[in-house]
Amino acid sequence: MLRAIEFKDKRFRAKEDYNLFSPISENAIILCNNYKLMDSLAKEILNTINGKAEYNSYDCDDEDVGNGKMLLAFGLQRVIGINSQRITLALEPSIIYKANDIEDIWLFDQKENNNLGVCRYEGFIYPVCIFKGSREVWNNGKDEMYKVICGGRYGTYDGKWIDSHGKEEILSILQDLKNLKKCYNGDENAIMKPMSFEAYIQEIIDNLENSIAIND
Repeated sequence: MLRAIEFKDKRFRAKEDYNLFSPISENAIILCNNYKLMDSLAKEILNTINGKAEYNSYDCDDEDVGNGKMLLAFGLQRVIGINSQRITLALEPSIIYKANDIEDIWLFDQKENNNLGVCRYEGFIYPVCIFKGSREVWNNGKDEMYKVICGGRYGTYDGKWIDSHGKEEILSILQDLKNLKKCYNGDENAIMKPMSFEAYIQEIIDNLENSIAIND
């Protein structure tokens, strides 16, 4: 199990531990502000667990090191599998309905950095449970948590990705279709999930329909 990552790249804000992803649950969920943040963070987590981002510090069981896999990659979501552990990154707040506990839910955002000689933007990751009253909201049900997140009380979610991610979304959809073609042709480099080919097609259709509905 992956228990913690300390992101040390300069694009992460180290002040007040906003670069610390810990503790990581068996069913971690990260709501991201926009497509680029989601995609880059997913790659950073995957590279860390697989030993390709040695500048980061992390705590993980020996049998899980090097076993990170991208189980799902489409416009609105990324799902990383580390044996039985799952880390889901998403743009739509409805992803919180997959949470089993408030500790599962994290947020990832960025702000402009005015310090010269540093990255223009700083990314910061934080758990929902740091907010006063958040546990009471959770105890009142996932519908309440969803409403509060959509309302922007916990930051990160502003809905702007719906209007701004068009080109990136199209490119991601094309990537899904290319991967589907690889699966059909039996390409060993295809990202195939533990489901039937027919179910994989239906999942892509459902995801695209959901994306269209959101943008409408």
